[in-house]
Amino acid sequence: KCLYRLSDFDTFPAVSVPDQVIYNHKGEIKSTITGIKGIPIKRLLATVRFDYPSQSPSMLNEFYFIFIATDGYKVVFSWNEIYNTKIGDAVFLIVGMDGKSLSTLNQRLLLMSTMDLKTGRRYIKGLSKIDVRRLEE
Repeated sequence: KCLYRLSDFDTFPAVSVPDQVIYNHKGEIKSTITGIKGIPIKRLLATVRFDYPSQSPSMLNEFYFIFIATDGYKVVFSWNEIYNTKIGDAVFLIVGMDGKSLSTLNQRLLLMSTMDLKTGRRYIKGLSKIDVRRLEE
């Protein structure tokens, strides 16, 4: 189910994100991104309803998010990682960078976890959807 359309992101207040060095899986510098504006991912996920019995909040531990790019690249975050660690406060949907707005970015929707050591591993270009799933027994 689609929660948002591209034009909806203009309605969310974007925050300034510090410049980011993008490192590959070997820890080598790939690029540097400046002038970043982003929407905190928790703000976008605020409308997600998690289906679990109200007397069992520990069941939230079973939920996870799959962020999927247009080219099929996938990144996974757990519910606890987003809502129970500082990393959750550092995951952004990038809506502007290098002085360009979302509508003029070549890479379209971007997702970035700014606290990652190897930032390129969870830097998604062309985010197309977010799947919310629950672990199955």
